[in-house]
Amino acid sequence: MMSPTTTLTTTLNDLTLTLALAVPLLLALVLTASGLFRNIAAARATGLPYVVVPVHITSIPWLLLQHLCVPVLERVLPARWAEAWLP
Repeated sequence: MMSPTTTLTTTLNDLTLTLALAVPLLLALVLTASGLFRNIAAARATGLPYVVVPVHITSIPWLLLQHLCVPVLERVLPARWAEAWLP
């Protein structure tokens, strides 16, 4: 049987690890979303037609995951939406 101090220490260590992983991911998500919204606003302000593409084709996550994502996107997206940017 573990003592209350050991249980508390284990719980705090688990919480610290969870926060250490969650905070950077949440920050990246917030920064990415705010950048996207800022770029959409800038594009909209020009009055020119624009297209919002869900990934940047040279980003590291896309390069690592495209072999998994492209077949799915080809199945679920209409061809005219995907033909210009899918590899």
